[in-house]
Amino acid sequence: MNSKLQVLVLFALLAVSYSQTSASGCPLSTPYLVPYNGLCYSSCPYNHYNYDPDMTCDTSCPSGTKRHGNTCYDECPSGTFTVSYNNICYDSCPYNHYEHGTTCVTSCPSPTYRDDPSMSCVDECPVYFIEYNHICYTSCPYNHYLN
Repeated sequence: MNSKLQVLVLFALLAVSYSQTSASGCPLSTPYLVPYNGLCYSSCPYNHYNYDPDMTCDTSCPSGTKRHGNTCYDECPSGTFTVSYNNICYDSCPYNHYEHGTTCVTSCPSPTYRDDPSMSCVDECPVYFIEYNHICYTSCPYNHYLN
């Protein structure tokens, strides 16, 4: 084989090899790179999070991103909720938190009311509920009576 043909074959092999790697430089079968050990994985290992643009896995998400599952996002995915004190996207609000739009709050902001059965902030209490101190009750709170 002449040297020009050998160079062309080598170049073609390199081009095919390069086109079959992920953004991290790992093979497509194991596209996620853990930078501190240089190993490639089919998915991020336990307690590691993937930021899709670069296909790397790290022990935390990059600054300014939010975590949902084991993936980091610039914004939380549609249908998820955030809380003010961390960068985690929740499928539903954590315990003792109420849905307020796409945010989970510990107390509903005025003029909304806390609706415990739905665990959400509402504009008005459901029919047959009693409003007291911006909370919707199914019956009068302890030591209170309906006028």
